[in-house]
Amino acid sequence: MFEYVADDQICRDENEGSIIASLIAQLRAEKEGDPEERFIRVLQYYLAGWHIKPKGVKKPYNPVLGEFFRCRYDYSDGSQGFYIAEQEYIITMPNMYARGILFGKMVLELGDTCVAKNEKLGLSCDLEFKTKGFFSGTYNAIAGRLRRNTTDIGEISGRWSHVMDIRNNKTGKKRVLFDAQKDGQNVVPKWVPPEDEQESNESRRLWSQLTKAINAKDMEWATDAKSTVENAQREDRKKREEKGEAHVPTFFEYKDGRWVPKFM
Repeated sequence: MFEYVADDQICRDENEGSIIASLIAQLRAEKEGDPEERFIRVLQYYLAGWHIKPKGVKKPYNPVLGEFFRCRYDYSDGSQGFYIAEQEYIITMPNMYARGILFGKMVLELGDTCVAKNEKLGLSCDLEFKTKGFFSGTYNAIAGRLRRNTTDIGEISGRWSHVMDIRNNKTGKKRVLFDAQKDGQNVVPKWVPPEDEQESNESRRLWSQLTKAINAKDMEWATDAKSTVENAQREDRKKREEKGEAHVPTFFEYKDGRWVPKFM
């Protein structure tokens, strides 16, 4: 689930491991005064990352408890943005399906439904990632319904790999939400600390051996590297259970039914 908090001008993805991590930190929604338009900008950046996908099936980086990722963005106006994502137990993202394994061309698809919401303002959007049918439909289709409380205020349609539009239900006007082919490469570069300066549970350092194995196209090495991280995670969990201890996130805490940054 992707959650946007308007009152404190903080936007975060509490599900590290998703493909949007490299884009969402560039969000400048706080400059927009209208709450609905801010929410639409959040959706825009949420959807702007899905076209960045692997060209083939890769060894997955399964996020582990306590893993975190941090980076900094330097914007052209001289300002900076800081992003921190920390893995928790709950992850709800669209599933990825590999088609054509037995015959035909290999195709990766996203499927299922995601939710974006701002509980305080009553804004939400159900986003359906559609898979292509055997005899009809198209690849990478998406459909969404924007609501303010129980009232539908807009609709999203298109293809997340090409162009997505948003329609205002009140005015009937439609505009481009994101054009992946035109603007997909316009990404502000991120700065990440060198691996030797990262903590042991920071994503790039934690999975460095797996990354090296993938780049070397050595699947046996990749399998061993992935198993090493996951087995260490299981051992840590076993020790906590034996001691009756619960995992304590580093950067976020649970308050009033939701996760919030500890510095708030």
